Amino acid sequence: MLRRNRFGILSSYLFVIVASFVAVFPLFWMFSSALRPPEELFVFPPRLFPSRLSLTYYARILLENTFIRNLFNSLIITISTTAISIVLSVLAAYSLSRGKYRGKNLIASVILIAYMFPPSLLMVSLFRILTQVGLVGTRLGVILCQLTICFPYSTWLLRAYFASIPKELEESAFIDGAGPLYCLRVIILPLAMPGIVAALVFSFIASWREFLYSFIIATRTSMHPLSIGLWIQAGGDNMVWGDIMAWSSLMVVPILLFFLLMQKQIVYGLTAGSVKG
Repeated sequence: MLRRNRFGILSSYLFVIVASFVAVFPLFWMFSSALRPPEELFVFPPRLFPSRLSLTYYARILLENTFIRNLFNSLIITISTTAISIVLSVLAAYSLSRGKYRGKNLIASVILIAYMFPPSLLMVSLFRILTQVGLVGTRLGVILCQLTICFPYSTWLLRAYFASIPKELEESAFIDGAGPLYCLRVIILPLAMPGIVAALVFSFIASWREFLYSFIIATRTSMHPLSIGLWIQAGGDNMVWGDIMAWSSLMVVPILLFFLLMQKQIVYGLTAGSVKG
């Protein structure tokens, strides 16, 4: 029995190590390739670590106005999409979980069905609508399209989280004269912070890496985000793999930093409301 337990523990550790290696090695190779000198990029057999660190590829893309412009567009689109998605999904989820009105379940089903449709099916209709209102070729048009991805998922995630919070907490506040928005801000939001952070992380990553809507709607070069810039880098006849790896690694850095910044918020959300006062 003891041997079986040891074998099970060792198997679990081995599985975790292999899975971690499979997940982390592509990132390691991307950063390693971006920091290699040009003469070591295609050597055989390939070296795991570069003999010396080189910032040639990073300097090349950072000195170009294209990357800075694409980064600026990505930040505006991602931050705006994430903020709008979270605000709207919090209000919608609170209404769907606590409201008492006809058609509530139908509205929730429609939101879920909207999320189930892939962006490629919605693209034609969205493009025609945005063309008629003059938003093709603008950041606002890209933001509105990306909300069709972020808003439905965040709403359903938060609806389930709000439903798990006891209604008695709000009922006692209602007796003291508090309104729905006050209860949402003071009672629900602190307790639902883990779910809000999860929705925030999903919206940020989905918007940051989104390609199709940006490719179709952001028709002007000055509106291209980083995902389109990376596609242009990799789409030429002469692909410079060092530049592609450097561009890709710089796209990954904000996501990694975002996770590090959100760790404290997750801990706060898990402990919020556990101590009275």
